[in-house]
Amino acid sequence: MNLRPAFLKSPNIPVIAWITYDTGNTVFFTGVMGLLFPLWITKVMGGDDATLGFTLAIAMAIVFVISPILGTVSDQTGKRRSFLVVFTILFITSGLLIGVSGLEVSIAFFALGVIAIHTADIFYNALLEDVSNPKNMGMIAGLGVGLGYLGAIVAVLISFMWMDTLGHLNVIRILSILMLSLTLPLMLVAKDKPSQHPTEKSSMPALAHLSLHRIITAIKTLRTEAIWTRFLVARFWYMWAINAAGAFLVLYGIETLRLTDQQVHIVMLLGIITGIPSGVIWGKLVDIIGPLAILKTGVAGLFILLCGTALIPLLNLPSWIWGIIGILSGIAVAGVYVAERPFVLSIARPGRIGEYFSLNSMSGRLSAVAGPFSWGVIAVTLGLGQIAAVIWLTGCLCLALIALSGIKLNQPGS
Repeated sequence: MNLRPAFLKSPNIPVIAWITYDTGNTVFFTGVMGLLFPLWITKVMGGDDATLGFTLAIAMAIVFVISPILGTVSDQTGKRRSFLVVFTILFITSGLLIGVSGLEVSIAFFALGVIAIHTADIFYNALLEDVSNPKNMGMIAGLGVGLGYLGAIVAVLISFMWMDTLGHLNVIRILSILMLSLTLPLMLVAKDKPSQHPTEKSSMPALAHLSLHRIITAIKTLRTEAIWTRFLVARFWYMWAINAAGAFLVLYGIETLRLTDQQVHIVMLLGIITGIPSGVIWGKLVDIIGPLAILKTGVAGLFILLCGTALIPLLNLPSWIWGIIGILSGIAVAGVYVAERPFVLSIARPGRIGEYFSLNSMSGRLSAVAGPFSWGVIAVTLGLGQIAAVIWLTGCLCLALIALSGIKLNQPGS
């Protein structure tokens, strides 16, 4: 017996639900991970860059290990919705429970939330196939990205308006409730698909072995694909810088550049806002001159901007320059993200697109471990400070540019 209300049976409802989910998880990424928790852990609880960096590194290491296994399990069993619901509830609950006990327990809940949201993303992305068709898949994915930016803007605005009066933790709880309202529609309307492999073994050890076999096979193919290998190396280095910068530049602005919380909020908001139209512009340029040129431009832009970020305190430059850098960073990062997927599709061999994107994701997750960890080691463990950590990130981007410079394609858009 189908107990779902009639309005949930509309063919447009799953599409709308998929799009609004992107808005909800971006609220967590921007509002909780990127802004409020770092401020709370350092300004209120006495933590430092290492506290945040090592926590993120451990959480992402766990994601790196379990995500390919869970992805294989969902492919074999067809239970995308079931996994999505479990991990979505976990990251929302973690937001509600941060601060209910001591520092260590709160860090554990935060780490759980990071693990859960990255894992939920696997099944969320896979559900795009279920709510779209080849004719509208790009449009639906684009709407999800666009409203994702809207979720980031809302998260920053809520924090800006209420953090001083309600406190960091209460704002995190408000954002958690907002996340629930935005992700609940997809949890209600998404459907599990029957397994496409009913005769295969479905025990966890068997599926884990299958996942490991697929990964090893995919890695072995890198020996014969120079362009693909160079790109993965480049992506590891530039995502190392992007992941670390995204986690720590709020603290850098407050602790090194001596900006106020309000100023940091404004810079962050402007960077997000500029990312929306620039993403559309970058997308048109990708169609005209090809994704590789745009990817190189975006990474080069980030290199220049991070150099400027390090030079502000070294040369005692006005701190308002960082506001301009923040805006331009939103534009540069949008270019990188817009160019990545078309570039992978342009070099992927027929019938192996899933394999390519799997390795692409693994490269990003590995850098998400290394980036925050390296910042904590450089800034705190070695005692070199935040400026040295930023300089190291410029080195990462330099290595990425070297790897990208060796990639040559025959056609601009190929």
